Amino acid sequence: MPKPVNKAKAPKACKTKPYKTKPCQPKNQKIRGFTVLEMLVAAAILSIVIGALLSITQQFLRTSSSTLRYADTISELNDASNYLSNNIRRASKIIPSIKLNGKNCSLDVLPPTLPCFGLIIPESRNGGEIDTYTFLAYKIDARSELQDRLKIEDAWADDNTYIIREYRRVICTTLDSPSNPPFDFPCENPSLISRAQPYMVLEGLSLDAGLVTGTTLAPFIAQGNHLQLNLRLVKRDRDKERYYPANNATSLTVHLRN
Repeated sequence: MPKPVNKAKAPKACKTKPYKTKPCQPKNQKIRGFTVLEMLVAAAILSIVIGALLSITQQFLRTSSSTLRYADTISELNDASNYLSNNIRRASKIIPSIKLNGKNCSLDVLPPTLPCFGLIIPESRNGGEIDTYTFLAYKIDARSELQDRLKIEDAWADDNTYIIREYRRVICTTLDSPSNPPFDFPCENPSLISRAQPYMVLEGLSLDAGLVTGTTLAPFIAQGNHLQLNLRLVKRDRDKERYYPANNATSLTVHLRN
């Protein structure tokens, strides 16, 4: 039985070069690509998506940087608080009013007068009985009083922040006079100290209480045989003042052990 004849026409060959042929496209069939309008719309959508991603990434980086900065500043504040509290615990006596390197200062004052207090630290340097008394004073000064070589140039910080400096000096020791018996109190007047060397304890201190606008923070408060520390820092971040802690000062009450 003869096979049915397939009447479908084969694509017509187009002559290109001698001995080479290729299928011809039907005359009514067109090859479509993207129009200029479609490409512009796609580019606009892509730019919006990329912009949104960049904005989210920048916001994340700013938040992350701000969080790290806050944690670092709080850690700095805690380190200074711990250092102060450890020395206060070692003290045998708090001196509330002193003349330090020729300048009078006292504990219970508020700005523009800047407070200070002194400590008498008994020590045993030969491993036996107490043989040395060291004087430590902690004084709040304006940052602008620091020598330029000791600070990073910052006009805003000079005008708006304070520092805590420690002044240190050995005022009496039986090691210098072995014939003297051990004593209970220094042989030099602890309220009149000269030639005490200053050391930085904390920078960026704020005296803004933060609880009520315009109120002043009392950083040192003496209460019997213990002393309360109220510390807060302020820094300039992207043209804004940021406080650490944010709402109020961190408070720490320290009792003398000796």
